[in-house]
Amino acid sequence: MTRFFTTLLVSVILTAAHGQSTLTPHTAAQSKLPDWVRLMYSADPDPGAVQAAYDAYYATHPFVKNTHTQYFKRWKRELGHAQVPKDPTQRATYALDLHQYLNATAELAASRAANWSCIGPFDWDHGSVVKSYAAGAAHVYTVEQAASNGNICYAGTANAGVWKSTDKGLNWTNVTKSMLVGEVLSVEIDPVDANIVWFGAEGRLYKSTDGGTSWAIAGDATFNALTHSIRDIVLHPTNNQKLFVCSDKGLYRSDNGGTTFTLVQSGIWQEIEFKPGAPATVYAVKQTANLTQFWRSTDNGTSFTQMTTGWPVPVSPDEQERTEIAVTAADPNFVYALCTGAADGGSGLYGIYKSVDSGASWTFQCCGAGPGGVPSPTNFNLMGWDDGGQDDGGQYYYDLALAADPANANKLMACGVNRWVSTDGGVTFTCPAKWSHSSKVDYVHADIHDIRYYGNEIWLACDGGIFYSNDGGATFNRRMFGIAGTDFWGFGAGGWTGSQVMLGGAYHNGTMLKDNNVYANGWVCTDGGDGVRGFVHPQYDRRALSDYGYKTLSGDRLVANGNSSWSKQPNGSYITGESSELAWHPNLVNTAFLGNGTALWRTDDNGASFSLVREFGEQVTSIEVAFSDPNTLYVCTYPDWWGVKKVWRSTDGGVIWTNITPTSAQLNGNTWVPYDIAVSATDPQTIWLLRTSQYGNSPNLNGYVVYRSTNGGTTWTNITDANLNGEWPTNIVHQLGSAGGLYIGTRRAVYYRSDATGTWNLWNAGLPAKVQSTRMLINYREGKIRNGTDRSVWESALEAPAPPVANFSVDKRTVTCLAPSVQFWDNSALSGTGATWSWSFPGGSPSTATSRSPLVTYSAPGVYDVTLTVTDANGTSTRTIPAFITFANSNAATPVSENAENQAVLPNGWALDNPDASSTWTNVSVTGADGAATRAWRIDYYYYNAPGQVDRLVTPVISLGGSAGTRLKFHHAYKPYGASCTDGLRVEISADCGASWTTIYYEEALALGTTTTGTSPWAPTAADQWELHDIDLSAYDGRSVVIRFTGVCDYGDRLYLDNISVTNSGMRLALKVMLEGPYDNATGRMRDELRVAGLLPGTEPYTTLGFTQAADGGGELLQAGTTATAGDNAIVDWVQVELRNSASPATVVATRPALVQRDGDVVAEDGCSPVALLASAGSYHVAVRHRNHLGAMTAAPLALSTGTTAFDFSSPASGLYGTQASKPVGAVNVLWAGNAVRDGLLKYVGAGNDRDPILVRVGSTVPTNVVSGYFVEDVALDGTVKYVGAGNDRDPILVNVGSTVPTNTRVEQLP
Repeated sequence: MTRFFTTLLVSVILTAAHGQSTLTPHTAAQSKLPDWVRLMYSADPDPGAVQAAYDAYYATHPFVKNTHTQYFKRWKRELGHAQVPKDPTQRATYALDLHQYLNATAELAASRAANWSCIGPFDWDHGSVVKSYAAGAAHVYTVEQAASNGNICYAGTANAGVWKSTDKGLNWTNVTKSMLVGEVLSVEIDPVDANIVWFGAEGRLYKSTDGGTSWAIAGDATFNALTHSIRDIVLHPTNNQKLFVCSDKGLYRSDNGGTTFTLVQSGIWQEIEFKPGAPATVYAVKQTANLTQFWRSTDNGTSFTQMTTGWPVPVSPDEQERTEIAVTAADPNFVYALCTGAADGGSGLYGIYKSVDSGASWTFQCCGAGPGGVPSPTNFNLMGWDDGGQDDGGQYYYDLALAADPANANKLMACGVNRWVSTDGGVTFTCPAKWSHSSKVDYVHADIHDIRYYGNEIWLACDGGIFYSNDGGATFNRRMFGIAGTDFWGFGAGGWTGSQVMLGGAYHNGTMLKDNNVYANGWVCTDGGDGVRGFVHPQYDRRALSDYGYKTLSGDRLVANGNSSWSKQPNGSYITGESSELAWHPNLVNTAFLGNGTALWRTDDNGASFSLVREFGEQVTSIEVAFSDPNTLYVCTYPDWWGVKKVWRSTDGGVIWTNITPTSAQLNGNTWVPYDIAVSATDPQTIWLLRTSQYGNSPNLNGYVVYRSTNGGTTWTNITDANLNGEWPTNIVHQLGSAGGLYIGTRRAVYYRSDATGTWNLWNAGLPAKVQSTRMLINYREGKIRNGTDRSVWESALEAPAPPVANFSVDKRTVTCLAPSVQFWDNSALSGTGATWSWSFPGGSPSTATSRSPLVTYSAPGVYDVTLTVTDANGTSTRTIPAFITFANSNAATPVSENAENQAVLPNGWALDNPDASSTWTNVSVTGADGAATRAWRIDYYYYNAPGQVDRLVTPVISLGGSAGTRLKFHHAYKPYGASCTDGLRVEISADCGASWTTIYYEEALALGTTTTGTSPWAPTAADQWELHDIDLSAYDGRSVVIRFTGVCDYGDRLYLDNISVTNSGMRLALKVMLEGPYDNATGRMRDELRVAGLLPGTEPYTTLGFTQAADGGGELLQAGTTATAGDNAIVDWVQVELRNSASPATVVATRPALVQRDGDVVAEDGCSPVALLASAGSYHVAVRHRNHLGAMTAAPLALSTGTTAFDFSSPASGLYGTQASKPVGAVNVLWAGNAVRDGLLKYVGAGNDRDPILVRVGSTVPTNVVSGYFVEDVALDGTVKYVGAGNDRDPILVNVGSTVPTNTRVEQLP
């Protein structure tokens, strides 16, 4: 390899990066082009200006794929692949830097076993039913078969260098893997010695004399002083020392096997051919200005003469800048030319021309009457996408190939997007298989760059790979296995069970998908072309997201994959640093975050719907959710190409955001460079920030590439070192559990660093010397890192193992009686070697488990911790998440309002009961109850022949705790099919979580009908064809209920349902009150000792105690689980809330016993909802009373409605009726304690005093007794009644009447 490195060093390219060597599309008619197109084709275009103009144009114009949009995509892609530095300082040392990089790569490969190996794609499953309509896997520019040995073939690719096959293309090996070679446009094999091979790449001509084992740069100093784009290399058929090279710097000839070259003629040369049987005659095509020229030599290429007779000469604004020529041994005098360009109002095919006199003169053959023109049935455009030739344009500046059958001079194949065949010498053509007809036996992928005959064999190179025919083109088969050339734009891989599920959108090809070993050759090409996304769900290993939807993988190559709803796609781009991550919540399996447009969005239902987290006003790109604290989020934003990129942090789940972007001084400027970010597994404040330029060669980031923060970005430390000089990174990944283990992917390699190494180290053993990393992901189960690149997917064992980090995920954290089970998954960073799991589920069944993904059922309301301990070969880790699971009485509260406008079959939280898994409720478009177009739920009994079958829409558990006078409303529409068809609708309610049901509505047949108008199958067409139902549910106020809408089938007609609502008719109050007895001035909270002791009664106590009840007040029941809540929301006791007449406040209008929490909030029986009282909207005095405290009332009436009105009885500023209605204690007011006889008067002595009942309760004769229970004599509300001693219930009464004068009294301030 010394020879290679030395010659490379001497001849290194110091010009701007070469990029894809294609012509620019014709732009003569500039005034007709959009601004963005003109900007793109200008000299040294500004990407930011082009992108802004592009966005502005398509904001007001529909997107239509065309020549310019296709070029735009490629142009942007190549900006990120250029590697020769723009910065003069870096360019000055580029030769040395390359030399050092290649030496380091060679030394690394020699010092250790190759750690990276390619896992495909190498090909795709052509027989799978999920195969793309335009299937392909690698991007190949040219392919040649050796004349001396038909089994030996070489291929040049767009991004993966040169490949060799020794078995006629069945298997391929990369012979330039150790070279900085990507794009190869031309290859030539010596006709005598197949070990002598040539190719052009990276501005140079390379030669091998040992079958590709080693390579040397060919040519002399004069030839190599220039940077060449070599489009064709051709050896003389009978003199293998005579070599011709078509370059953009001229037509060159070597007479000594490439040692030296003679410039035959300067200019841009595209192709060269020898006359069959008479090699002294040489044909060549030259491009100049807006046309191509045909040149001929009759002296073995010593000199050339331009042949002009009949050759096209366009006049501006027409152009003809790309031509392919072909010859045939069947008639050596024939020469064909495929000329492309723009003429006569059309672009694409300029014309097929034919010469029958060795190129001396030319005749227009096809298509139409003359060059170009608008496509028509008599004027085919062979360069477009349509297999009927009826679309304009194409990509002829990029894809073009022509070949003539050596055995049939009239058979011709002309290729661009499609392959076209002529059997009459180019006069007419047919397209046997369109680029999107992958099911046909003669299918070849779109964008054909090379086609060659070898007898009856045909080789074809295109954007999808290599295709081969041995029957003259009647059939084609892939011959590309082994070519690692899939250029991934997006890449994703699954988690523990889906570690062998991978997919990603690919440049020029569809989405490449691997599903374990389901597909032949390992992978299948699915979906459409040029996708930029690829994500696999970390737990649902059957679910994967691409540009074309959210797939449900079938696991069978002969069974189609399903597609599920995913309503927002993450931002996707062809530019590095501009795409969004899809970041999954570490503990909620259905929750993920993504950037869509300029906003961060969150889904909690696995993509079916999204809620806005934050509008940043700038495109959202990299996203990280902290593994150990999902409330800590990091987001990177991208305003535009040159705009300042930013980094943001939230520590509260996305409510408040802080800009943590490093300063310009810390970055050394170039603040327009985007970022990628990684977060520690154990510390959400430890993060790493990587700069990922849109360019592959700019700006100069030396010394300012990667940063670390240990305080969430408040301060940053630069951890770049000189080993990263000359690298332009693309992504960073942190190995969870490791001590700072980091991997950086760049435009050509991978680097590794840990806290132990302290420096960045080249980590590319086994990788090609030039490979661009798109996205790296760690497969913890197998201890490997994956690298989706522009040269397929590579895999390596991790540099070092790390201890596990325990974590877990669930499908829900809140359960109810309807759905009491939780599916758990291990979500740890855990090796599969020696992996074990130990779970603890207090309150769950089972209470412990040792499987990876246990199903746990909870039976009682409460809040429960979860603990997981994981162990593998590298250690043990435990994680406990307190209060992780909540068993709630309900998961919905009034008002509940559901229609079908979101097009979902089920509203969020609802269930569908479809016992026969057949026809059931669906969501459809209809004319609604208001006469306007809307959506509704429908069950189609017209086509559903299953009499007696029931299908139910079931609500979640709805709390009516904060509801009074509850009503159920809904519309239905139905046209009877006849009296004998008794289709029915039944509405039922359950107050015991579905154990029993009560029918609250049922109609069938004619009684169910809302109209007799219309044909069957029927749909409503007017407002009066709907019927409104309004059902009183006030009997269920304060309880938790489930409602179900049951359709009963009798094979009649279609039944519709819409506008379902459960509403509160009462006046809602959010009250706050403090009771003196349990109040603790030190904490500002009340004690909840009655709850802790389990003494709170299940039924409100006030009716039994004789308190007046009005409206629907009284009989309230404590909902299950309400007393399980601890903390500020823990229940202290029952209170009674009253509405009193505004003019006559002694009159009680409505009552509602309720609950008071430790923080003073007064809530309904469910422990959380505001209190509702059944009364008409208006003004009322509001009173709060307690069984042994003096009540209080608002001084002024409050205006009440079904909306919630707040009033704080504990605030000294709140106006209360009367004098000293409440007692000041510290900063709050409390209700006076001690009214044990419940008469509205505090008395310590005398008849009817409140002291004696306390003595009676403890036993009268023994005052030191203590009695436990729920008693009105328990003034302190601590669950015990005490007459004497510390904390007794007698002394507060004395204090509250005045202490020094025991005969004093205190009167309740209520009228």
